[in-house]
Amino acid sequence: MHKFMKDWPGVSVNHVAVPTALEFCNPSITGRVGGFSVLVRALDPVPYAGPALPFVSSESWLVDYTENLAVRSILKLDDRDVRQKCFEAIHGLEDGRLFEWRGQLWILYSGLRREGSRYYNTMLICRIEGDRLTDYRALPSPKHLEREKNWMPWVLGEELYLVYSTEPVEIYRVSATGLEFVPNGSGTRHSVAPVGGAMMSGSSEVIPWGKGRYLAVTHHR
Repeated sequence: MHKFMKDWPGVSVNHVAVPTALEFCNPSITGRVGGFSVLVRALDPVPYAGPALPFVSSESWLVDYTENLAVRSILKLDDRDVRQKCFEAIHGLEDGRLFEWRGQLWILYSGLRREGSRYYNTMLICRIEGDRLTDYRALPSPKHLEREKNWMPWVLGEELYLVYSTEPVEIYRVSATGLEFVPNGSGTRHSVAPVGGAMMSGSSEVIPWGKGRYLAVTHHR
């Protein structure tokens, strides 16, 4: 942070403060009319290796800001209904990606289920209603994999697309019956090559950026 401030002397820092003893991880931000909304994941920093619990120590907080980054509200999102009724997320919700779709806030999560020492992750979407998560829906892996993470939400008009892979680009549309593969996205090469043989995966939502262009952040690991 100090190096960043030195390189960008005009930048100021606004600290996110939510009332939890857990540590922050994987924030996600989306711009809205009149401000911004930020999803903050808080979790126990100690790796959990014990017996299966009703959920892993992880919380989702929604912080709403004005255009000038003044805090309007802070809510802890209640995910109990999702965990109790959605088998794919029985042990928690991980790595939420916040996005706006059809005038409402949604989250793309990686749901967690444990069986002994084995972990299973399934992507799911949830709509935010007040401090609750509603209209949740699991999205089975199109590759039939046990663990799915880092899909990227991309809203185009009234339609929701999910970038499954960025190297090569592979995109699916969310329909009433499931995921529909988008052939035009298949095989498209990313404009930035992986660094040092690192694996490239998704990280942010995809947003409009200028006329007819879009911007996203990818993760090299």
